[in-house]
Amino acid sequence: MSSILNSFIEREDFKQPLVSHLMVYLSLKGDHSTSLRKLSEATGISLQSTRTALNQLEKQGDIATARTRMCTVITHLKHVGI
Repeated sequence: MSSILNSFIEREDFKQPLVSHLMVYLSLKGDHSTSLRKLSEATGISLQSTRTALNQLEKQGDIATARTRMCTVITHLKHVGI
């Protein structure tokens, strides 16, 4: 298995499917601005679970978010090589 995949499966949140799914999506999508609702629709994760997963990724230092009334800007701080 490649070191890229190993680094992903060794993450603390690998066993949390919604957080892992969101991390893969964000890694593939890159830095961007979106609404929580659009992010939820794009990933198939409920709105509340999307918010919770984003908060967890932010606490872990993987992403930074800046929220406005209209959108959430998501910036990667640690890139997981997916």
